[in-house]
Amino acid sequence: MPKNRMPKNHQAAAAGGGEESAEGRVAAMYADRCLVWSEGEEVVCAMRGRLKGRLTPVVGDRVRIVRNPDGGGTVTVIEPRTRVLIRRQANRKRISRASEAQVLAANVDMERLLREIPASGFPALELLAARDGLRAEALGRPFTAWAQDILTLAKGGLERLDATDAKGENEAKLLAPLEEIAASGKTLADRLLDLWEGEWNRRIEPIFESPLTLH
Repeated sequence: MPKNRMPKNHQAAAAGGGEESAEGRVAAMYADRCLVWSEGEEVVCAMRGRLKGRLTPVVGDRVRIVRNPDGGGTVTVIEPRTRVLIRRQANRKRISRASEAQVLAANVDMERLLREIPASGFPALELLAARDGLRAEALGRPFTAWAQDILTLAKGGLERLDATDAKGENEAKLLAPLEEIAASGKTLADRLLDLWEGEWNRRIEPIFESPLTLH
């Protein structure tokens, strides 16, 4: 479950050299890279040398990145985490020190949503979602932020269970299309409307010629 306690040595690392950086949020992690959603686009980022070995970013981390000429980026700052989702060691022994915990995700706030909105309030949220999509808000936060938190919890759960498909790949990969939607704030319906108003010039035929689907 989410914890407020943070390791004492967790501090934001400052970017140097006066480089122009941009805010972002980590959407996915790879072996030695992370995918950051920044300024409306996905950026594959490496870690700045001095951060390696000190603090590993996790899904949900708020970071600052410097863009590279090749279109990628470099994570220069990992901002302090407000909350973390941790898991116990594989042998299920009780974690006695914060340093022994594996951080699965950062800055998740689902506990607040469940605490402050009664079950009777969720039908109203469903109506808001149907009308405004991910632009709707709950407790002063956009649905995009809540969706990212839900997906963070789902991804952490799948990774913790080590659920794999026939190819031996973790089933957390199945969340990728939903993570893209949550990060961009555009549902499939929004994307269809954009095509309808733009490229398709309000013609319905293209939807049958080139259907937009989850991929």
